[in-house]
Amino acid sequence: MASTSHEKRAVGSTKRQSASAKQQSIGVKRARLNIRNNFFSRSKALPIIRTNIVRLDEPNLATQVVAIDCEFVGTGPRGSVSALGRASVLNERGDVLLDVMCLPDEPVTDYRTRWSGIRAADLSRGLPFDAVQDLVRRAVRGRVLVGHALHNDLRVLRLHHPEGLVRDTSKCVLLQAKAGMPPQGKRPASLRSLSLALLNLRIQQREHDSVEDADACLKLYHLVAEEWESQLGVRAPELGKESDDGSDQASNGDKAAASVKERQRARLHELSYSNPESTAKLTARRQVRPGFVGTWQTGDADNLLVDDKYW
Repeated sequence: MASTSHEKRAVGSTKRQSASAKQQSIGVKRARLNIRNNFFSRSKALPIIRTNIVRLDEPNLATQVVAIDCEFVGTGPRGSVSALGRASVLNERGDVLLDVMCLPDEPVTDYRTRWSGIRAADLSRGLPFDAVQDLVRRAVRGRVLVGHALHNDLRVLRLHHPEGLVRDTSKCVLLQAKAGMPPQGKRPASLRSLSLALLNLRIQQREHDSVEDADACLKLYHLVAEEWESQLGVRAPELGKESDDGSDQASNGDKAAASVKERQRARLHELSYSNPESTAKLTARRQVRPGFVGTWQTGDADNLLVDDKYW
């Protein structure tokens, strides 16, 4: 009897050990699964570090109209001073000419991520303000500039654009009338409301995206471009167009029209993004990061993008 009782206790102990080992094994598997799930959930939330895009030296992208939008970050006490964080420029067809992150001269105290969509990781490859300013200047020089509340973008960029070449969708009465909105008051119509009313396009659902906003401005402009330009009557000359065989489409060989075409062709060359003669050659020397001091011509600021020492 004693032997039988001892055997039962041994069997019971073995079963308990087996059950305990099984529970431990299940616990380990669950822990591993939780770790994996937590890792992937965190990975999905990790911000994507944007890549700077500079396509100013591609002649096929040159158009008479460009659209711009900028995102701002805050510097100074409590981020109260707006500074450039990202600048995007699109051509008339919506192709991205420029989309670069900008590292402000002053320390960033508020990334304003809720509105700007910018995080610290995004600025890890940000270009110096001087370089971004010059790239934008090259992209918009002499062109019709489309944007929303452009005075804000130009102020932060510290740039001036001829009033006759500015097309601000926030001040366009044609767009407001088309959208059934009251005439412009103290607060102009927002880009978000105009895009929804006229394009059935929902933008700025969460964080802002300067490429998306610039594209929305461009689409709004195209809705009323013909009437808008006819009212202003000061649009810059159209770029010269050529037929498939390369000959000018001048009506009946009219000499006056041909002369206009020649001037337009010269204008296109003058406005070419890659034309070195139209680029200001200013030298700048500043410390990009500890241990590297870069010297470049602001007209060739995009060379920094391929300079390994810069990063």
